[in-house]
Amino acid sequence: MVDTLFRPFNAAYWFIAGFAVWLTQLPDMAILPVQIFDQLTVLLDEEDLLRALAERTNDLAAGGAALLGLCGLLWLGLSWLACRAEFVFLQFAVHPGVKFGEAWRTSRARYLTYYYWELGFGLVTLLWIAGVWLGFGYAIRSTMMGFPHPRVLLAGLLLAGLTLFLVFALIGYVRLVVKDFILPVMYKHACGILDAWVLFWPVCKEHFVRVYLYALFKLLLVFLIGILGGALVIMTCCMAASPYIGTVILMPATLLLRLYSLHFLAQFGEAFDLLGPPVIPGA
Repeated sequence: MVDTLFRPFNAAYWFIAGFAVWLTQLPDMAILPVQIFDQLTVLLDEEDLLRALAERTNDLAAGGAALLGLCGLLWLGLSWLACRAEFVFLQFAVHPGVKFGEAWRTSRARYLTYYYWELGFGLVTLLWIAGVWLGFGYAIRSTMMGFPHPRVLLAGLLLAGLTLFLVFALIGYVRLVVKDFILPVMYKHACGILDAWVLFWPVCKEHFVRVYLYALFKLLLVFLIGILGGALVIMTCCMAASPYIGTVILMPATLLLRLYSLHFLAQFGEAFDLLGPPVIPGA
């Protein structure tokens, strides 16, 4: 990482790689129309706003549906761009001298199945979480209607919280495996995401404990980087928190996390080593 960023120091690499990282973060901006609408409502008088809502309920419902539809379309487009940018930044990490245009063209044959995976997995996750929330909400409501003992109610709430934690932990674990291991396998073998799962699944089963410990250590690493990043935001008068400049300033941390996953993956054999023989573009 030190050789890539500082030996020699190449400002162009920082800005171009930072641009690729910024593209991967664009789906978070899909809620921007909702945030703008929320800020506009703050500027209005509260009584006038309530009166207008009461008088134009149908228009409000139509406007809300249109706003949600706009956010959905925006998220679809930005997610497409982010999925492709993930492969672009991966190439910058593996081959620091690659040109942005070349990396963009090389990613063409690889990113689509990842994009479809993100859409499908996101939809399944949303339905799963909604089902868990509705199920526990119904259970808690039914329990409270029966006026249970406070200890029984507390035990039910703790069980609901534990279940939700396990659900979110499993979702986070799967997303980590996909981003840190499946994407590099896709790039290494120029294959789709399902083929990459077939290649990596035996390794994941055989070395489950090591992969799990990797996930825990990376969580700790992200936490420590978050603390340092917060301090850096204060030191730079919030410049490190800006959408694009922030990714450039925090490039060492971002590249560290990407290279950490690649070095960990390389220990499982030549088929998973992206830091060895170069990948031929378009292969």
